[in-house]
Amino acid sequence: MNLKKLLVVDIETAGIVSTLDDLYVLNKRMHQLWIKRSIWLRERYPENKDLDDNELWQLKSGLHPEFSRVVCVTLGSFSTPYNELKYTSFYGEDEHDILFKTNKVLNNAFASEYTLAGHTIERFDIPVLWKRMLINKIRPSNLIMTYDKKPWDLRFLDISKFWSGGAWQEGFTSLDTMSALFDIESPKDDMQANRVHTSYYNNEHEAIKTYCESDVRATMLLINEFADIVNPVQITQSL
Repeated sequence: MNLKKLLVVDIETAGIVSTLDDLYVLNKRMHQLWIKRSIWLRERYPENKDLDDNELWQLKSGLHPEFSRVVCVTLGSFSTPYNELKYTSFYGEDEHDILFKTNKVLNNAFASEYTLAGHTIERFDIPVLWKRMLINKIRPSNLIMTYDKKPWDLRFLDISKFWSGGAWQEGFTSLDTMSALFDIESPKDDMQANRVHTSYYNNEHEAIKTYCESDVRATMLLINEFADIVNPVQITQSL
């Protein structure tokens, strides 16, 4: 866990359009596919059973990369001394530009043998970036390429997986809960993930950027805590 070789990532997503009616105008075929997805979401998750197709679009479309868009990416790195944190954020309405700039950073990180870190990035951030880059006709960086690779060849530090001892747990611990356990300021005080879609289409781009950076900050502070506990000698030497 060499902090100077970690690149911490968090992304925020929204539905590709504001409403389900807008999706019908944009792409009737995708509209019908969302109707089918909505049926599955109601059958699979009891908490969705009373939500109609458009309500599900407002709340859940950002979680499905085939129906979403990346609206913010924040990348964090540790300076020297390692308790100083640096952020770079790409955000706004041009998804291709956000992904292109993100991919450039990821390519540089791969060449410099960085490890990509974050909370639940193996389950969400990495596959979403991969799919949305393909949709935007961008060749994804080798740093996020998992296809046909052995697990030990992947340079990921997912703190949700680390927290559970290296194995995924069905009821994973949220970033907010982990932050509370280590007395780190909550990254969720001003916004929750289920509000990003509405905030994006209300043009609250700066608020989304602040929220994304708060998640990265909390993740980096947690990594500091874990590093001090698990391997303090190596960290001291590496800095």
